[in-house]
Amino acid sequence: MKLFNLEFKKYFIIKMFTLTILVTSPAQAEQLYSFGNVSANYLVWTHWADELGLTPSDPSLKSDFFYIELEGGSAFDWGDLYGFIDFENPFAGDTEDPTKQFRVAAKGVTDVRISDSQWNLYGHIYSFSDSSGFYEQNLVAGVSYRVLISDRLFLKPFIGPHYAHTNFDSSFFNGYMFGWVMSYQFFIGQQSWSVAQWHETEFARADRYKQINGSVGQNGAISLWWHPEETRLTPGIQYRYAYNKLGTKGYQDGLIFSLKYNF
Repeated sequence: MKLFNLEFKKYFIIKMFTLTILVTSPAQAEQLYSFGNVSANYLVWTHWADELGLTPSDPSLKSDFFYIELEGGSAFDWGDLYGFIDFENPFAGDTEDPTKQFRVAAKGVTDVRISDSQWNLYGHIYSFSDSSGFYEQNLVAGVSYRVLISDRLFLKPFIGPHYAHTNFDSSFFNGYMFGWVMSYQFFIGQQSWSVAQWHETEFARADRYKQINGSVGQNGAISLWWHPEETRLTPGIQYRYAYNKLGTKGYQDGLIFSLKYNF
């Protein structure tokens, strides 16, 4: 079996192009700040999540894996851009084991401020594909609200209609998504730390989707990061969780051990 078939190549290129536009597109506006990093990550599923799969050939079987992530974002006076792309099992060769195949996941997010308020027009696109030819894309278009509780605590909830597209089905309305991102910076002695979370709840899913994946889905992660001075490295640990997501019914969770290099 070839590692890249035609369909996989096509959607890989589309994802790369979309992410590049969202993160690096020039804007005729004042840039407030920007960031970028590359990280090495290893996800370890809990024993309970491992047992969700019934046989080694079951795609729902969870397998620990290594991935490389490129992440970046910018803030402007008109709004924000953010994006990442993950290369899962980047050194995988030909294999029929779906848990060990090469996979690519990418996400682009944009917020466009509405007048001078804290409300924004919100949109994100998420795309996933693997070397077997499977892909799924998700689009959310709605509104978000920026909450600056202090100079160290940030919260942005969002909500909007959700659309899904896979190689098994054409694009269709799939209910709604509500979620948020938050971050909090604190100090222990002279050392800077931060806690962050992203969360997504899918609800009122389409009948043909919820028959397979359930009517409600949860997806997210809580992370702890250490920001040592005078270095570009940021180590961290993330608690990854999902419910009726990631191709598996029920609750699943794991730990991600990460090391970022900040540009």
